[in-house]
Amino acid sequence: LLLGTDERTYDFSDAARSDAIMILSLNLKDSTAKLVSLERGMGVPILEGEYKGQYDWLTHTFRYGGADLMMREVRECFKVDVERYIRVNFATFKKGIEAVGGIDIELTAAEAGYVNEGTGLKKYTAGLNHLDGEAALVYARCRHIDSDWHRIERQRNVIQAVVTKT
Repeated sequence: LLLGTDERTYDFSDAARSDAIMILSLNLKDSTAKLVSLERGMGVPILEGEYKGQYDWLTHTFRYGGADLMMREVRECFKVDVERYIRVNFATFKKGIEAVGGIDIELTAAEAGYVNEGTGLKKYTAGLNHLDGEAALVYARCRHIDSDWHRIERQRNVIQAVVTKT
């Protein structure tokens, strides 16, 4: 389970939400990988803790019980046997993008405007752009110009750009 949590510091917090939720399946026999995104705003039953029995967004289950509850929710609600998780927050996401030297992403005019606004720069335009960690984070979190479904697509674009680079 790949989890991107919304801490804006270097520290990881128990009070975070998981705003990026993906299932990564590795087939070591034929060296393939499959990645499936789960929409953070899906309603799920809370399976344990203070809110047990209530329905809430999938993203909030992390706040109610951390990665362990999130994995249990995925196992029981989606019938996927997740065994492990990787968690990144804003700081570790940016460091990861910087570690590979940034990524190349094709931006729409609306995305370029959003990234420019979010980074305080005016250097991004429609077309192929090289994004550093900060710009990649703004791009991956963008949902205000269209929808959460487009946001998921952007998150997958970032992962694909990193994989393609390495």
